[in-house]
Amino acid sequence: MTVGSTPIDLGRLRRAVGRRVKRIGAARFLVEGRSEPSYLVDLESDTPCSCVDARARGRGCLHELCARLHAGDSALVYLVAEMLAAAEREARTLRVRSRARASNAA
Repeated sequence: MTVGSTPIDLGRLRRAVGRRVKRIGAARFLVEGRSEPSYLVDLESDTPCSCVDARARGRGCLHELCARLHAGDSALVYLVAEMLAAAEREARTLRVRSRARASNAA
């Protein structure tokens, strides 16, 4: 999936939602890392993050996605809302199936 010119991996986006972020400038953020304590992300730069993933893939690393969410990127916020809605629909379906199995077993 692509938002604007940035490829979006939905798995990375899911993991980005739970990361700690601190805004340190208009478009600069410190994003919690796994290999490093944090990564500096500059959304106005051609290379927003210096993590291994960003160096290998270019744009769209977890840290950049996290910073964009924190900055209120409407396209990413919409994708997260869609993922949450899909998860809720799946949970509702599982609850209905579970109740049906329980009533059939009784």
